[in-house]
Amino acid sequence: MPFPKRLILTYILLATAALAACSDEQQGDAPVAQVGRETLTRTQLLAALPAIASPADSAVFADKFIRTWVHRQVLLQKATEYLSSQNEDIEQAVNEYRSSLIIETYQNKLVEQKFNPQITNDDIQAYYEQMKHSFTLQDPAFKGCFAVIPASAPDQKDFLKTLSNFNEESSLKIEEYLFHHASKYNSSFDTWTSISEIRPFLPADFLPADFRSATKQPLLKAEKDGNLYVLKITHALPAGEIAPLEFVRKKISDILVSKRKLEFLNKANADIYEQAANDGSIKYFDNK
Repeated sequence: MPFPKRLILTYILLATAALAACSDEQQGDAPVAQVGRETLTRTQLLAALPAIASPADSAVFADKFIRTWVHRQVLLQKATEYLSSQNEDIEQAVNEYRSSLIIETYQNKLVEQKFNPQITNDDIQAYYEQMKHSFTLQDPAFKGCFAVIPASAPDQKDFLKTLSNFNEESSLKIEEYLFHHASKYNSSFDTWTSISEIRPFLPADFLPADFRSATKQPLLKAEKDGNLYVLKITHALPAGEIAPLEFVRKKISDILVSKRKLEFLNKANADIYEQAANDGSIKYFDNK
């Protein structure tokens, strides 16, 4: 049952006036709703209200907040009564969760304030050399250029000729044409790109079964649905090959950060334990 709107508006108006002219002690802490032994007070309600809201909006929010609080308390008290025989187990689980939450929050703050992984290129290179056989490509990768060009785009023959005869000097010209006329493109002559990134935009059966054979062709192209699909591959690696370092650099960096974070927290935990042991905070009792 909704909390009476008139009473809610009264609380809002009283609260507005009280906050402007009175202290918390002068306002008191009048009850707003009660379920069993649990009471929702005006202070709790006011604390939950949005800081900036019109009286009408505040009334709507207060009504919803009170109804939610009442329903939750009814359910909680019913569940507590029903599970009274398991209260000890529940209390233990709650305490364990609370302890874990406090420790996790503390460790997150510690990492935020003091953790600095300092991952270098040498670190990444060394890890790659040691673990490279675990970094295999799930999909083929290529260096080159992919584009979807509307059939109405100008100078397509000249562009295709330039792309077919790609060299370093023509890369800027290719990039400029794609920027102005392609509806989608990925120009990556200097970096490896997974074919999975462009596959959703390719027509069916566009790619050859032997992916490496594409490097021997000037261009792969197809016309469909008013578009010209173009793929120029200068270098290719099939699925199952060891991934190039640049392809997995970010992944390796994340792995090293995680490892160093774990080492940092283990050392911090050991230091805290050692300090507690040294200052006499820890005591063991022989109860044999």
